[in-house]
Amino acid sequence: ISTKIENLTGVWDNSLSILAAQIEQWKNSKDADESSNSFKHITQSKNTDEWTGSDDDDTNNEVNLSRLRGKGPDEQVRCDLPSTNDEHLLMTLEEDSQGLQTLVFGCRPIGRYVLELGPVPLQCKEGFWHGSLPTCARLKDEAEIIALTKELKQPPNPCLKENGDVADVTDCSYFYKCANGISYGRVTCPPGLRFDVQTRRCEWPHSAQCASSLDLEAEKLAGLIPTILIEPDNVDKPFGLMSTNESGHLIVYPNTNFKLHCLFPENQLGTPTWVAEQFATGFEYPMVSRNLKHRNTVEFDAISSRFSGIYTCKTPYNKKHSITIVVEAVKCPAFQVDSEREKALTYNGHPDGGERILTTTAQFFCEGGSSITATCLPNGTWSRPAPTVEECPPKRAKIWGCDVFIKQSEDDPEVKYDNHKREIRFSCSGNRRLVGGAVATCINNSWTLSPFPKCK
Repeated sequence: ISTKIENLTGVWDNSLSILAAQIEQWKNSKDADESSNSFKHITQSKNTDEWTGSDDDDTNNEVNLSRLRGKGPDEQVRCDLPSTNDEHLLMTLEEDSQGLQTLVFGCRPIGRYVLELGPVPLQCKEGFWHGSLPTCARLKDEAEIIALTKELKQPPNPCLKENGDVADVTDCSYFYKCANGISYGRVTCPPGLRFDVQTRRCEWPHSAQCASSLDLEAEKLAGLIPTILIEPDNVDKPFGLMSTNESGHLIVYPNTNFKLHCLFPENQLGTPTWVAEQFATGFEYPMVSRNLKHRNTVEFDAISSRFSGIYTCKTPYNKKHSITIVVEAVKCPAFQVDSEREKALTYNGHPDGGERILTTTAQFFCEGGSSITATCLPNGTWSRPAPTVEECPPKRAKIWGCDVFIKQSEDDPEVKYDNHKREIRFSCSGNRRLVGGAVATCINNSWTLSPFPKCK
């Protein structure tokens, strides 16, 4: 009996193995069929800018799908950052803990351009990028929004496109007699009837398809993405305290005041609304805004990091435009240069924020009166390295034959010049005290005090 049971068990196990293999084969065949019908990939060869699209056969599609699902870092080759001719397209390369690379996109100027297909992350698999580059589409500027508002408020000539009896979109009780673009009179339907745009006759209200000015508005506005205008227009400008990073996010220095205007034409359906999703809480909530004609505005006074988040303007037709705001006290490091170049270097600080912070500049003065400027970027680095001596021979400003004292940090004291005695006097503001000598005199082209004092 035990021998028969063992034989039956063996037959059963063998049957299960065959059945499992058949199921797996059927699944693979089904996946391949679905892939061949729906999958199209675009790749970029490593170290090239040539993008190609192809519809592959079933076998190749299965391989490409497995690449998109991801592999470990030991199995993949790194991809280079692709290039683009779109001056408005921003790209940054991100990498996760397993070595999987992803490209993230944004547009500049922020609020005025939008990714046409939305953010489309590309993934690097075995030296190739899989996906497609999006493009940045320009949104309507404020002048175009105002012009569209005026167009919607002015009733169009009903006879421009049609001849015969044409509906009056402002009142269904009327219609026009039209011929060759000219109106020959506005006619009233009999009492209680409405003009039907399909039959072009006056019908009972329950059956009449009445034309409406709302239909004309919807035709022009339903697909319109709102423009976001930032006031003041300081983004990516020196000392503006606001800048766009490579992911298309707006980086704002703390305590900055600004406004966001959602631009959308005035219409009968309603005004845009603002919604905020703050990173600190993860909650989404409607914002209090002020509407004035084509502008719907939210204001930020002395913004702090807790207001970092995604801010979305939604039109009455449910079209949305979002910008990400990150409030961060970005500060760039001091340049590490020799003493000669350090004397010719000035950090141009912001009156409300200090030196070496977001969008402020460092200026290297060169012999001959020229200078080279670097800007503090959102990632906390300078827009360029310190110039070489050959590129910018340090300017040596002199007074009475001695090098001019240049205030380079917050610890450097204030100075007053005494031309009669050829000396400078040092002092500290507030409760800070002077550490070192208080007076330096220029004698024989050198100062009697070295090093200069500091404020502590």
